[in-house]
Amino acid sequence: MEITLHSIHHSLSLGSRLGARSLFLALGVPLFLASCKDSSTPANTDPVVVTDLGPVRGVVRSGAKEFRGMPYAEAPISARRWAVPVPALPWTGTRDSREFGPACPQEARFDLTERSEDENCLSINVSVPEDIQPGEKLPVFFWLHGGAFVGGASNLYRLDQMAVKGHMVVVSANYRIGVFGFMEHPAFGPNDGFNGNYGLEDQREAMRWAKRNVAAFGGDPENITIAGESAGAGSICVHLANPEKVPGYFHKAALTSAACLQPMTPVEDALKVGTGISDAINCKGTNDEVLTCMRGKSVSDLLDAQGKYATLHPENLTPFAPTIGNATAPRSFGKALDEQKLYQVPMLMGGAREELRLYVGYWWQDDKLPRFTPAGFHDAWLPLLYPGNVPGTSDTIVSQIMAEYLPSGTFASDKAVPETFGTIVSDYVPSIGINNCLYLQTAKRVSALAGAKSLYEYEFADPKAPVLGVGIAAPYPDFDMGTVHSSVLNYFFPKLSNTSKIDAPDLESASQTLANQMTEYWSTFARTGVPAASGQPAWAAYAGDGKAMTFVPGSSGTVDARTRHHCAFWARMYPTTLQ
Repeated sequence: MEITLHSIHHSLSLGSRLGARSLFLALGVPLFLASCKDSSTPANTDPVVVTDLGPVRGVVRSGAKEFRGMPYAEAPISARRWAVPVPALPWTGTRDSREFGPACPQEARFDLTERSEDENCLSINVSVPEDIQPGEKLPVFFWLHGGAFVGGASNLYRLDQMAVKGHMVVVSANYRIGVFGFMEHPAFGPNDGFNGNYGLEDQREAMRWAKRNVAAFGGDPENITIAGESAGAGSICVHLANPEKVPGYFHKAALTSAACLQPMTPVEDALKVGTGISDAINCKGTNDEVLTCMRGKSVSDLLDAQGKYATLHPENLTPFAPTIGNATAPRSFGKALDEQKLYQVPMLMGGAREELRLYVGYWWQDDKLPRFTPAGFHDAWLPLLYPGNVPGTSDTIVSQIMAEYLPSGTFASDKAVPETFGTIVSDYVPSIGINNCLYLQTAKRVSALAGAKSLYEYEFADPKAPVLGVGIAAPYPDFDMGTVHSSVLNYFFPKLSNTSKIDAPDLESASQTLANQMTEYWSTFARTGVPAASGQPAWAAYAGDGKAMTFVPGSSGTVDARTRHHCAFWARMYPTTLQ
């Protein structure tokens, strides 16, 4: 763990305020209490745990002791915007931690997600199976939410299923996103090396909190699995590539829907995004003047500027995302592989079979974009995402895609146009790291690394996975969405609706059975480093051959994912990326 003057001072202040409590925590003694009286909350039978910042009162829900909305870092408001996080201050009395804290500032997206303007958002949640036995040390499953680095929050995810059925301590945390968490600017940190990536620093502060405190909840601080989906998994890629920044913070990694080998933007190239934002809100002058001005703007003004910037620059699909070349992320995942510096832990990784059909659905809804007609497919959509010629030839990539995916030259129906396009971009697209061939390439290179731990590759393919009304709002597309990006989340976190209501319908019976099996695979991986489920197929470590475990109700097993997703074809089109 990194030692700083601030952390030493903070630890000393905790010791003086908490006395014997800190000693018990340092020794890893679980401190569950039946009740704890204080001046603000009457004594009751809700569970109370003593953290190193003070006691917290939770509640029992669905067979789990749940502690929500606990601050792990000070609110990064006003003068603390665009700075690395500092630990939250201790409190007196028992803190009510029965409900989630607010989401970090974000716009509403896709007519589905919710807007937030609350900067007091750096909170953490813990769920513990109610039947935990005295002295038991459970594996810890630390979840990082997704949301394209501009949305999402931990208050969308019920943790009880993973905690109870997986018999684990499950943790989730908020982190800054968008303009607040993943924007670079010449006025930020020119002297200390930190510029942008503040959301990643929040995640690390939350990991440090977990390392210090999970023992008090019955978790094993020496058996922590970090897990995430989409932007959460992409964040894990950065942490794995920079092990000196997360020493001993986790011991296994489970990634869903993020290809770690996707190229990252250097910080110096991303500065134009920040200057675009500061210009839009009329903050000008010296760096100090610009920073003071930006810190004085309202959350609403900054979010509106963020949305307008994204609209004006559609060519940049992720203007607010992790960058490389600063103190938070000195190197990319690819460079970590080249230099033999990757954090060597057992890994579990994969994604959905038709990942990006979800985004094709969003594009289908947008009247300002080209229509999904045969002409639009050939003349607009394919050239937009696959420009140029095949390396070493005069043939266009578009013509080769047409020959590979549509050899007859015609579509069977109108709805086959967006379906085919969704299949193509889900197999491989160079502009975004959510695609199956780059997942497999990442797995291949990691598993070939000298001294590599076992890596387990998978593909989620339940055709009944919920998407309409959960991942996409009406009007619903008129084509088959398939098994899309983020649809797997309901298999681990019940009723996930992408809103704080958490009110999606229950899974169908066969899908719920699959969810139970997947939870067992994932929790066994967290416990032992090897995923397994009773009565289910054995999951072999990845051998670099394209073979992956596929999850389908009633017929899970090994699939040749490389062939299914035309990866040999894509390697010919993009040899520098996929070979």
